[in-house]
Amino acid sequence: LVGESGVGKHLVARTIHANSERRDGPFAAVHCQNLAAEELEHEIFGREMRDPSTGQVTRTLGQLAATNGGTLFLDAVEALPMILQARLLRFLTRQGSNHRGAPGEQPPDTRVIAATEVEAGLSELVREGSFNQGLFQRLRTLSIQLPPLRRRLDDLPDLVSHFIRRYNEELGKSLRGVDDRVMKWMRTYSWPGNVGELDSVIRRAAVLARGDVITSAEIGDESDETSFVQREDAEAALELAVRRYLRHRLSLTEAGESPSHFRDIVGLVETILVNEALAEASGNQVRAGALLGLNRTTLRKKMGL
Repeated sequence: LVGESGVGKHLVARTIHANSERRDGPFAAVHCQNLAAEELEHEIFGREMRDPSTGQVTRTLGQLAATNGGTLFLDAVEALPMILQARLLRFLTRQGSNHRGAPGEQPPDTRVIAATEVEAGLSELVREGSFNQGLFQRLRTLSIQLPPLRRRLDDLPDLVSHFIRRYNEELGKSLRGVDDRVMKWMRTYSWPGNVGELDSVIRRAAVLARGDVITSAEIGDESDETSFVQREDAEAALELAVRRYLRHRLSLTEAGESPSHFRDIVGLVETILVNEALAEASGNQVRAGALLGLNRTTLRKKMGL
């Protein structure tokens, strides 16, 4: 599964499981970026501990074994250390047992669904030697691209209805939906946090709602008309700034200075975009590239690396 953070990869993995022949089997999720290497090893493959005084071995099953007959979802699979990538590849190709079990015991029959934010970024890691090529090819047997919410706004009514049903049940509410003003705001908002952000917005609104329809009062200041004006003003200010800068550069050219090349001006804007995206992504190049719609290789070129 390939998609930005918050697009609902976990939900899609659960949906695949629930609509497959494995639906009666267990489902588990491991978020690889949230665990240290040793914890990841124990969580996925299990562990054995020997009592030094008695010599007795205590075995703890990892999720690969615990989800036998079901599905294991590995989120942020690029965070797996190389040694665990190799073990996972051996498990997927059934080249020996990679779970904690008795000698000769067959490995569990577990479907693995992996997720990453940017597939192009994962292939770049393969080229750099920091992701196992065999595992990458194995995981790409079937690749599903999950578009960000801003590119599938037609799904908003269904998603809103889904979350309202969830929180009606969870909170004991009887909400019917959102009013027209809120839906208008939702269709103009960029949703940087994707479906996860929409989930949080609906949950907060459901908690605050006093009637049976969510209004802008429950959503907060973002849905105010002033927010639309502010966004439009920001875009107008950007256009005005570009026009002024261009006129300034052209006036210098007319005064006899070196010509103002198109690439120079675009390069200046690109530098600002790249630096801001890197700051937003805390220096993570793969994430910054995703924010800009660029693969990691293109981003690094624009960084001059």
